[in-house]
Amino acid sequence: MKTIMVRAVTIISLCIMFGGCGGNTEQTEERQINSPYGGFMFESQRSQKIMKELWDAIEEENGERIAEMLSADAREEIEGYDEKIEKFINTLYGKILSVTEIATPSSKSRDNRKTTHYKITGIYEIETTEETYRLEFTYIVKNKGNPEEVGLYSLSLKPYENISNYRGMCQGPDICIFPLEE
Repeated sequence: MKTIMVRAVTIISLCIMFGGCGGNTEQTEERQINSPYGGFMFESQRSQKIMKELWDAIEEENGERIAEMLSADAREEIEGYDEKIEKFINTLYGKILSVTEIATPSSKSRDNRKTTHYKITGIYEIETTEETYRLEFTYIVKNKGNPEEVGLYSLSLKPYENISNYRGMCQGPDICIFPLEE
C-alpha cells in the first residue's frame, strides 16, 4: 500500500512540474497551440514548430518569411508564389485568437533502416476575431534523393464555413486558397 501511495504522489508531482499529464497546449509567450497530443508526439512537436513560424509571419504580415520557408523546388515550381503568399496573408481576416492542431500525419521512406524521405502534414483550425479557417501544410523534412525539396512544400487555407465543399489539399507544390477564384 505504501508503494502505491509513493508512486501516485510521484506521478502527480511530475505532472504538476511538467505542466500536466497529457497536457494539451504548447506555449509561446501569450500564444498557444492546442493539441490533442499534449506535445508528446515527435511529429506534433515538429508540426507545431512550423505552425508557430507561419503564425509569426502571418501576424507580422511578413511574406518574405513564408517565402524563405518554402523549399527551393516549391519556389521554382509555384508560379507567382510571392503574390500567392500575399493573398494567403490577406485572406486571414482579423487577429488570430487560437490555433488548434487537428492532425499531423507523416510518412517516411527507409532504405536499410535509414530514412530517405520524411514528410509531415500539419492540419490546424485557426480562429480569428472575424472567421474560422482550416490551414494545412506539407513540409518535407528530408529527401535524400532531392535535397532541394526540403522545406515548406504546400500551403492551403479554407474557411470552416461549408468546409465539406472544399475537399483535399493543394496537389503538388502550391499555395491554395479556397474557394478558388475563377
